[in-house]
Amino acid sequence: MTLASTIHYGPHAEQVADLWLPGGAGPHPGVVLVHGGCWRAHYRRDLEEHVAADLAARGLAVWNVEYRRLDCGGEWPAPLDDVVAAALALPPEIDPARVALAGHSAGGHLALLAANRVRVRGVLAQAPVCDLPLALQLGACSGAVERLLEHGAPSPIDEPPGGDVLLVHGDADRHVSVELSRAYARGGHAIYVELVGCGHMEHLDPASEAGRLAGNWLQRLLA
Repeated sequence: MTLASTIHYGPHAEQVADLWLPGGAGPHPGVVLVHGGCWRAHYRRDLEEHVAADLAARGLAVWNVEYRRLDCGGEWPAPLDDVVAAALALPPEIDPARVALAGHSAGGHLALLAANRVRVRGVLAQAPVCDLPLALQLGACSGAVERLLEHGAPSPIDEPPGGDVLLVHGDADRHVSVELSRAYARGGHAIYVELVGCGHMEHLDPASEAGRLAGNWLQRLLA
């Protein structure tokens, strides 16, 4: 597997994505990967590099998306607009009929919403901020959730995507409360897996239980 190139999908400096490719001839099944970090400018797509490399080793192409974030041109709806634009601008190495969205934390919020706006086989949401009012109540992403709500950002819990959805959350998550995913899961719109003792950042480690679960599910979905 290899990081093949970094490609602009739009004119803004933040509208870029890294293309990771497996070996062999394409086009390949692909994952549009959306990083978290409270929609803040400080956090970038390099958070997902280990995940991208693992998925490429599993035979999947990865489109690791950067997007406009708060404090770098990303007042709502720019973050979601960018994820949708990136998913619609797949490079030719990715088979558009075999694509999934995957997002962690704030990226899970964006991936779930984007799945209603682009055609994908399914979506993986890891410790997602899937209910903004509840996230505000529970103190997640201090300041960022308020800004999104002020600009009218929706919650995935209010517009769940169709198709295959896997929601994974750890009961030891101190950054995004597991109560958000429990609330989403009660609607019956996702396969929900709650991991005992799992925190927030374990999802970014392909060798962790959360990482293996995610990689295996994406492989099966796109096979």
